[in-house]
Amino acid sequence: MAILGGIAVVVGLGAFAIQRYPLRQWFSREPQPGNLTINTRPNNSEVLIDGVRRGATPLTLALTPGTHTIAIRNASDERILPLTIASARRSVQYFEMKVDEPALAVGRVSIVTDPPGARVAVDGKARGISPITSSDLVPADHKVTVTSDTGSAERTVTVAAGGTASVMFSLPKVSGPVGGWLAGIGTLRRRGDGAR
Repeated sequence: MAILGGIAVVVGLGAFAIQRYPLRQWFSREPQPGNLTINTRPNNSEVLIDGVRRGATPLTLALTPGTHTIAIRNASDERILPLTIASARRSVQYFEMKVDEPALAVGRVSIVTDPPGARVAVDGKARGISPITSSDLVPADHKVTVTSDTGSAERTVTVAAGGTASVMFSLPKVSGPVGGWLAGIGTLRRRGDGAR
């Protein structure tokens, strides 16, 4: 009787195990796929698995267990690495991708003064003596100031990307010496003439 009871318990436990863990998991020869999650910064990098495009990041996909070649690429960077996927396991990969900043187009402003030789400042920063061309200016409005011994002037100039703006200033001219003669009071005397 005890033997029959023991057999019943073993059979009951076996039935419970089969219900909870189906036989296909115990005896299946087919490996279960693994999950791979790929995140990048910035997002939207292209993902290729074994040379086949699979989407853009962030991306999660199921892969057969084994070794795969993963390629992640954007416009300015590419990463290629082998990755082994384990059966029924989850793998997470994160990549910091390089991003090239677009070159900022710049412009120039040509500054001429009449008369020449005035001190020139653009946006408060000294640039030199006129006539001068100030380059490497971002496309925007810039305040150009010219200063000479006779006065100063200021204008706002719009600089376009890849272009050259021109501005001319007329400054007051320096007054020259006054021509003519001077009359003195008194009499010029020579030494020794006895005059006092």
